[in-house]
Amino acid sequence: MPQLSFMKRFVPALENGLAELEGRPLPHPGVRPKRQTIRLVWKYPIRPGQTLQIVTGARTKQYRKLGEAQCTSVEALEIDTEAMVATVVVEERWLPLKDVHALAHADGLRDAAEMVQLFDRMYGLPFEGVLIKW
Repeated sequence: MPQLSFMKRFVPALENGLAELEGRPLPHPGVRPKRQTIRLVWKYPIRPGQTLQIVTGARTKQYRKLGEAQCTSVEALEIDTEAMVATVVVEERWLPLKDVHALAHADGLRDAAEMVQLFDRMYGLPFEGVLIKW
């Protein structure tokens, strides 16, 4: 069962996303639910239909399992900048800027600029990976 570990800052949004999936009240009102992640491609890629373990603090004393969810889709994704504007390609389709902002929001980020900065800092640009949804 694939395990996705998240930074502590995303825990409230993840808990809301898991509650939303289960039809429970949101434990963190006012926090947008998170039901996706952007990752590098793994040696053994995640596939739709697999059960995902959603955790925080993997391989640390702060490890905590937040829940499980079924993967609904995995799409190829590229993040880059062009003339200081965020560019995102999902499954070889360029996203308009409003959709790039929506993607960033759904991933628990403030906007496209924060998303580009985060991926540039963590992996360098251009970034090539996958968009995993549950």
